[in-house]
Amino acid sequence: MKQAAVVDSSSLIFAFKIGEVGALLRKKYSCLVLPNAVYEEAVARGKERGFSEVEKIEAAIAEGFVKVEAVPPAKTAPQTALGRGELEAILLAAKKKADLLCDDRKAAAAAKLVGVNAFPLSAFVVAAAKQGVLPKKTAKKALDDLVLAGYRLKSDVYIRLANEIEKNSLTGN
Repeated sequence: MKQAAVVDSSSLIFAFKIGEVGALLRKKYSCLVLPNAVYEEAVARGKERGFSEVEKIEAAIAEGFVKVEAVPPAKTAPQTALGRGELEAILLAAKKKADLLCDDRKAAAAAKLVGVNAFPLSAFVVAAAKQGVLPKKTAKKALDDLVLAGYRLKSDVYIRLANEIEKNSLTGN
C-alpha cells in the first residue's frame, strides 16, 4: 500500500506547475498532506496573487489526493530560523512517519535530526529516473521545466542532477 507524503510550500507549488512531477507524485504516494500553514502560504496567498497552479491544487484537494491537516503546537517550540510552514511540515511528517518533500536545506536538515526522511523535489525526480519509474528524457525535461518555472537550483547542482539522470537511469527513453 502506498504511503502519504507531507509537502512544504515550494514542493507543492512546483509539483502542480510541472505535470510530469505531479503525475509522478500520484504514482508514488497515496496522497499529499499539507499542514495549515503550508495551505495558507501556497494556496490562500497564491489565490490572492492569481497563481494558476492554485486551481490544480484545489481540484486535488476536492478529489482527496491533497489533504490539509491541523498541526497541534509542539509542547516546547524549538528555537529555529525555520518558517511556520516548514516547522509544521516537519512536525506533521514526524507524527505520520511520512516522507517530507522539502526544498529548504535548513528545514531538511532539521527534519533529518528528528528522523524524518526529507528530500527536495528535484531529488525525487532523479530518484524516479534511477529507479526506472520515469524515462530519462521525461526526467530531464521535468528537471528543465522545474528550473524554467522558477525552481531554485544552483547551476552546479543542476548539472550534477542532469548527469545523474543520464548515467543512472534504468530506462533509455
